[in-house]
Amino acid sequence: NQLNADDLIGGRTLTIRITKVSAVPGEQPIAINYEGDNGKPWMPCKSMRRVLVNAWGADGSKFVGRSLTLYRDDSVMFGNIAVGGIRISHMSDLDGPVTMSLTVKQKMKKSYTVQKLVDPLDTDRRKVTAARSMDELAAVFKALSRDAQVALSGDKDRRKAELANAAAKPDGDKLFTEPQAPAH
Repeated sequence: NQLNADDLIGGRTLTIRITKVSAVPGEQPIAINYEGDNGKPWMPCKSMRRVLVNAWGADGSKFVGRSLTLYRDDSVMFGNIAVGGIRISHMSDLDGPVTMSLTVKQKMKKSYTVQKLVDPLDTDRRKVTAARSMDELAAVFKALSRDAQVALSGDKDRRKAELANAAAKPDGDKLFTEPQAPAH
């Protein structure tokens, strides 16, 4: 079970934060898990694996904590049939746009550009990790979009634990503890 192009029908994009990169058997040998994947990792095709390596390097363990935006490209072919496929439009941790040449068909290459991703969740993540009390954390989290809630559930749980630990300390400020930097 994996994320597939049909999950992105209708122009929907999906910005993901990577939590794990694994080698798996089969034609798509890399599984990329992400926050809120519900057990359906993204398994990039060969061209998108080349994009990842070109932009971020070959060490998949360094992808954890980074983000990218995926979209459905209806023009992706399987044989002579347009079946659609998942492509990367934006990637975090880039200095600017990255352009490379990718194989479209045997002996045919095409220029492919990935844009720098400014993570839209950064502002929401800062609000969650800066909450000074359980009530403030609950209010901040409730105000987030459903997608942001799914993506930031781990950050919320970490902040909740920090606040609970601070409240349990007899000599500490029970309402405030400095937020820890998010794990990337």
